[in-house]
Amino acid sequence: MSRYAWEVDEDGKRREVYDSDLTQEFRSREVEVWLEAWLTPQAAMWSEESWRWQIVAEYCRLKTVVEMRPDANAALVAQLHRFRDQIGLTPAGLRENGWEIVADESAGKQDPEPSGGTVKPQRRLRAV
Repeated sequence: MSRYAWEVDEDGKRREVYDSDLTQEFRSREVEVWLEAWLTPQAAMWSEESWRWQIVAEYCRLKTVVEMRPDANAALVAQLHRFRDQIGLTPAGLRENGWEIVADESAGKQDPEPSGGTVKPQRRLRAV
């Protein structure tokens, strides 16, 4: 997604011009948001439902837009919340999708810590 900045020309008129630095910053942040999203327990379910990938991508783009524009209008913020619900990133979204995040009790049994300490159970997502 190309980003633009306002510039005043020699006639005193404001116009939007392509901003390569802002565009690169936006793209970098969008990739970070994408990677963070795929580290969530919900990603286990998304990986089985390829039709959700576009929704996850749209969520990542919109989240980046809202983050980079603190003055984003309320409609964008509301849409971001709807995306979170659709992909199960809110408690309501988890319920709507029939998902539940539970402790993975088998994780500690598979690879115990060599120091003899306790292993924290990992979280995983399951459909209920």
